[in-house]
Amino acid sequence: MDHDELVGCWSSDHGYHSAMEDEWLVFRADGTGWSAYLRPWFTHAVRFRWSRTGPAAIRVEAFRETELDESDGDVVEHTELDLTVAMHYVLALGSRPLLAEPIPLLAIALPFLQLRGERALESRDEPERDFLRRVGLQQ
Repeated sequence: MDHDELVGCWSSDHGYHSAMEDEWLVFRADGTGWSAYLRPWFTHAVRFRWSRTGPAAIRVEAFRETELDESDGDVVEHTELDLTVAMHYVLALGSRPLLAEPIPLLAIALPFLQLRGERALESRDEPERDFLRRVGLQQ
């Protein structure tokens, strides 16, 4: 897959004062991706494959859900998923209170996302964190 406007890490919290929770939505250039709802001591993640079906339209196949609960030890639970959706998204420049410059904002209503609203492009690179390895999102 060539460079795509969706490739990168999209954050529900980027550019706001921290609310002690965030949700990352990562689209990789190879057609895979993941979402991770993050709050202290808890992560809910979904792995998926994605492909473009038209302008501002994608198909997403979610295949694995993982929860990491660190509040009482490291409890990791995996569930296989079989969820396929086709949908449109809206991508536009917008603002966030803590950012001086306009930033790409993504509006997409994937059914497995925990938080609603637009996501700001945090980085074109995928974040690397230890807990992401523990839930199987990274090697």
